[in-house]
Amino acid sequence: PWVSVLCKFKDRPNETEPLNYFQNMYANLPAGLDHYWREVSYDQINVVGSNAYDWVTLPKNRDEYLDVNNDPDLSQMFDDCIAAVDALVDFSDNGFGQAYEGINMMFNDTFGCCAWGGGRYETLDGLSKLWRVTWNPPWAIHKQGTIAHEMGHGFGLPHANNSDGDSNPYDSPWDVMSSSGGYSVNDPVYGLLGKHINMSYKYNLGWVTDAVGFVANPSSQQIVTLDYTAKASSPHPRFIRIPLSNGTNYFVEVRKKVGNYEANLPGNAVIVHHVDWNRNEPAWVVDGDNPPANYADTEGVMWKVGETFYDARDGYQVSVLAVTTDGFQIQINGPYGLPDLIFADGFESP
Repeated sequence: PWVSVLCKFKDRPNETEPLNYFQNMYANLPAGLDHYWREVSYDQINVVGSNAYDWVTLPKNRDEYLDVNNDPDLSQMFDDCIAAVDALVDFSDNGFGQAYEGINMMFNDTFGCCAWGGGRYETLDGLSKLWRVTWNPPWAIHKQGTIAHEMGHGFGLPHANNSDGDSNPYDSPWDVMSSSGGYSVNDPVYGLLGKHINMSYKYNLGWVTDAVGFVANPSSQQIVTLDYTAKASSPHPRFIRIPLSNGTNYFVEVRKKVGNYEANLPGNAVIVHHVDWNRNEPAWVVDGDNPPANYADTEGVMWKVGETFYDARDGYQVSVLAVTTDGFQIQINGPYGLPDLIFADGFESP
């Protein structure tokens, strides 16, 4: 369970939304955060027992929390917000015998450029631990996808990215941990909703394992049927993992314009992420165009029937053979099991 605490700056008396807006945000209904996290994790996690508490007033004016560069003092905001709600909230017990796992702090005005998410080690109501924490301005409060993005940081997830190599991590619409609002479903109440997280991050959190995936063999050719990521259950592998000799991996998955959270994606396609956990943004969408696009909504990142991705690192080939009812049929050629003819129509270089 998570708890939302609603904090007003001393000189900003407006209340962004009423309490029931924040309570209903945790619903197990489409657009609700419990529904969202259940779908994204294949019911491995939920946020049942979450709650929200009504607005309290901070001891300082908004600008007192900002430095000369307009950057917020997140630590001071946490301390003051938690102190202001301490009489209302028992962080060690949500009323059902569970301690809260995370804290979504909702503020009634902006504070610098962004929303933030992460962790904070603190003793609250006698319970000492690393709390998952988010700091959210009004524009984030009205975009469920941004709340999900920041909660993802609370789960320990870094940003995802495209492969253009710039310093902007918000340029992949295939991942809530990158462009959280890009190509998102728009809900009339909770705004732009979160999309799914790339399969490597689900793998890292233990929501999927190799037991429900397919691990490529470098010495053979293999044909695999993958169903789309948002499908609740599947008789087929959920992803293909290709381990590389340098310790990194490719994760191959199918994305389809369907459902409560993925219906506005750029297209139906096989998506490949190169994943290196030594990078600040480990998962990069593979782009077949050179140079790669500045924003990953182009045909170069959407691998379709007749196209082949060639891995320049170890020599794997990923070929999209056919459309299926719920996804695509994919052939993986390992570098030691390739046929004599390597290149075929539809080849795209990385």
